[in-house]
Amino acid sequence: MAILTFAVVFLHDAQHAGAFAGSLVVLVAQLGGAAARVWSGRYTDRHGNRRGYFRVTGALSGVAIACAAAFTLAGAPVFLTASALAVGGVLANAWHGVAYTEIATMAGAGRAGAALGLEGTTLFTMGFVVPLVIPALLDRSSWTVVWAVAAVAPLLGVPLAPGRASRSR
Repeated sequence: MAILTFAVVFLHDAQHAGAFAGSLVVLVAQLGGAAARVWSGRYTDRHGNRRGYFRVTGALSGVAIACAAAFTLAGAPVFLTASALAVGGVLANAWHGVAYTEIATMAGAGRAGAALGLEGTTLFTMGFVVPLVIPALLDRSSWTVVWAVAAVAPLLGVPLAPGRASRSR
């Protein structure tokens, strides 16, 4: 959510890149994320490793966004920062289908609706909260802190994800 909502603003205002750079990051995050969701669903169906995939994707998205924070702090070229945000955006979009499938599987047929409703509510709540929190955080700190906080979120999810790998059928 942070990338989709604020990458264009960040790249334009803080990095002095044109609107094209920010639009390209969002385009790559959205289209790459869509392709990654399809690929990841097929991959995890074949390998029965949804939970492991979810953890790896969370860790890698956190690392990519942390790289964006580090590049911002270091004054790295815009291309590096934008690339880190694009990769982080793809990875942050890649897990949705896998997570929805696994939570429904974990809940079982009798509770799948409630489990999916809870997961959807949580995601939509974050979609509402993130655009409210980031301006307040930015007002009190910097873009480096914004991207660092955005990196921490998926990294916190890694140890919270169920550990035992599932077998899909």
